[in-house]
Amino acid sequence: AAGAGGEHEWSPWPVVWRQARALCRFRLHVAVVGQPLATAGLSIPWACSSALACAVLGGVHSLGSEARASVSAAMVVSGVFLPGIAAAALLKEREMGLRHLLAVSGCGLRAFWLGTLLAETALALAPIAVLWASATLLRVPGWAGKPLFYLATLLFAAHQALFSFLLSFCFPNSTSAALLAPGLILCVTVLLPALAVLGLHTLLPLAVTNALPWSLGGTLTWAVASCSPHVLLWVALVALNAPFDVDPKPSAWMAVCLQVAASFCLALVVLLQEASFTRPVDPPGRDTQGDDDDDDDEE
Repeated sequence: AAGAGGEHEWSPWPVVWRQARALCRFRLHVAVVGQPLATAGLSIPWACSSALACAVLGGVHSLGSEARASVSAAMVVSGVFLPGIAAAALLKEREMGLRHLLAVSGCGLRAFWLGTLLAETALALAPIAVLWASATLLRVPGWAGKPLFYLATLLFAAHQALFSFLLSFCFPNSTSAALLAPGLILCVTVLLPALAVLGLHTLLPLAVTNALPWSLGGTLTWAVASCSPHVLLWVALVALNAPFDVDPKPSAWMAVCLQVAASFCLALVVLLQEASFTRPVDPPGRDTQGDDDDDDDEE
C-alpha cells in the first residue's frame, strides 16, 4: 500500500491515483473472476430490458409519446434495485473490517472511494454497452448516434454508484440494507418530493398556481428527477425520444447538468460522511512502543 499517513491525512494526488487504480483492479478481478455468476446476475436483467426496449422503440414507429415514455420507464426500473445491493456489499466489507484494514495499510479515504467508484462504474458499463449497441443497431429515434444519449447513460453509471455509496451510510448492517434499501429509495427519491410538490400546490392559492409558468406535471417530473438517478436518466431518455407536452419540458441538456451537479454533491457528502464515520488510524510503521511503555508506567 502506497502512501504514509493516517486515515484523515491527505496524500498527494499521484499517490491517491495509484492506490485507486490498484483497488479498482482488485475489485474488478473479484467481480469478474471470483464472483462471475453474481456479477452476471446483476447485469443481465438490465441488459435484457435495454435490448427489449430498444427493439420496441426502434421497431414500432407508431407508438405515441406516452407509450414510448412507458417503455423507457420499464427499462430504467429494472435497475432500481442495484444501488441497494451495492450499498449492502459496502456494509458487508465494513462489517468484515476490510475498510479498516485498507486504512491501516495506507489507503486513504479518497483513494478508497475513487477506486470503488471506478470499479462500480466499469461494472455498470456492461449493460450500458448493450443499450448503446441495441439503440444503434435498431436505429432508435433520438438515441442512435446522439452524443447526449451516450453522455447521459455514461454519467448515470457514476451517478448511480455515488448514490449507492450514500445509501451505505443509511443502514446499520448489510442485511437491513439488502431488505430495506428498495423501500427507502422509493420513499426518499419518489414519494417525498412528489408529496412535497403536491402539498405545496394544494396550499398555494389558486390564483398563484395559475400564474406559475410551470405545469404540475412538469414540476413533479423535475422534482422527482432531482432526487433519483434513475428518474433523471429517464427524463434524459424521454427528452431525446418522446418529449412530453409539459412545462418545463424534459431537457436532455438539463438532465446531464443535473447529473454532474448531483454526482459532485454526492461525492462531497460521501467523503465528509466517511471522514466523520471512521476513526483515525496510526500511520503504517508508526512506533507505538513508547505509548505502551507509558501505559505500563502509569499502571
